Amino acid sequence: MNIRPARWLPRLGFAALSSLLFLGQSQALELTRNGTRYQVDVPLPGGARFQASGVDRKATVNGISINLRLIQDSYSHCTELVEERRVSVGERGYDSDDESAIRTRRECQLYQRSRESDGQIVSHYVFMEICGCYAAVHFSYPYRLEDRFQKVSPPILLALRRASSAKARETVRTDGLDEDWIEAIAIFKKRGFSASMVHALLRDSAHINLGQGGLLERYTRLLAKTYGTSVKKVMNGPAPTATWGYDVETGYPLHAASPQDFARNLSTCYQTEKFWKSCKLNFHQEQGCRMTKGWKIACHAYGDAGTDPAIGDLCFWEPRGDLPMLVGGGYKNEKSVMLPGAKKTAKATKTKSSKKKAARSDVAYCPDEGIASWRDFMRDSVDQGFSVPSGLKL
Repeated sequence: MNIRPARWLPRLGFAALSSLLFLGQSQALELTRNGTRYQVDVPLPGGARFQASGVDRKATVNGISINLRLIQDSYSHCTELVEERRVSVGERGYDSDDESAIRTRRECQLYQRSRESDGQIVSHYVFMEICGCYAAVHFSYPYRLEDRFQKVSPPILLALRRASSAKARETVRTDGLDEDWIEAIAIFKKRGFSASMVHALLRDSAHINLGQGGLLERYTRLLAKTYGTSVKKVMNGPAPTATWGYDVETGYPLHAASPQDFARNLSTCYQTEKFWKSCKLNFHQEQGCRMTKGWKIACHAYGDAGTDPAIGDLCFWEPRGDLPMLVGGGYKNEKSVMLPGAKKTAKATKTKSSKKKAARSDVAYCPDEGIASWRDFMRDSVDQGFSVPSGLKL
């Protein structure tokens, strides 16, 4: 069954969401984990309230059933929770929508649809610093009430994401925009990145993919105002595309960076659309391994006359794993917060953001031979009639 995620449906307008947030009342909700109690302010509209049922907190709002709890066991990644949910709910007659599944270090999302009715369950697992654990929230509703779900869920999810500190709660905006991303936009602009590129990065971000409907459109208007340009130019201007795993020049782990750190550390060579020509190709964009001479020649040749156009997939943007590398999936306080199963490390030394990051030297080289190597790829390309980039020896 092909279940379409909510983003394909008519989405909630800004005015409606703003009204909901202002009308909704935050409930000082007590959540428990292994006997320890935690207080979280969770907004529900229309005077609705959560009811305790063991460690679960349940509520029903306009036909949307909500079940919220702290995960009692420790998990190193919410991917494990998604897989457990896929199996357990699948046994109840639900199909999981892999196309809409999102899995980052801090949050995972899963859509499941009943085989027998129009029932749908949307599950989110959000890492919470207050307990060093994941919170699970499940929304169950008939598919025809999708619009209502889009009104009810965003404030609850935002409250869970921001529950870790009083300062964070104070900066939650009623328009759904994130202070971290607003700061990142200013950094990108100061460093010379175009509005259209920032828009493209936002489109691939965890914030947009896990956020409420219409969020990207609001950022588009913000970018147009910030850069003094038109919405059309922001949306349609040139922008590089890539799997944002690692910076090809420095090897910086972009996939784990907060929006601000992403903006500070992305090499300026990405400001050109054909970044593989302007950047020094030191690291594989997706795998993070150090490029050998053969890899550098092969990847730099992308787009050259007579070469295989699939070189781009080999080097820059073909997903090979089941975890999407969404932009801004980390948090700016990531170094001070331990994810489940993490080990303590020495406190990082602060450096000036303007200082050029040195390329990492402690990384293994990408293999020249074997499956998914450049040599294996080129041999297949030759068989298909494509030319070998100058300087490569098969």
